[in-house]
Amino acid sequence: MAAFGSRAADPVRFVEKDWMNERFIAGVQAAVPPGLITEAGSSMLTSKGPLHWCSSEQGTRWALTMNGAVESGDRIAANIIELIK
Repeated sequence: MAAFGSRAADPVRFVEKDWMNERFIAGVQAAVPPGLITEAGSSMLTSKGPLHWCSSEQGTRWALTMNGAVESGDRIAANIIELIK
């Protein structure tokens, strides 16, 4: 609530997605070419001015999965909130 204000206490809609039933994803791990994470990974972790990157590749526990994407998004959102305080 502190980050989003009082309107966050009364959501308009909630959407839940069962990724295992997604036709083209089927809950599977993403495929990344060999060397991409070690070669370009550090550039994905560094913000560029007002741009802050988050992705499944940045997941610290479940990289390249939906869980990794959510974990990355949570972490980056917390970092941005700290920056704007």
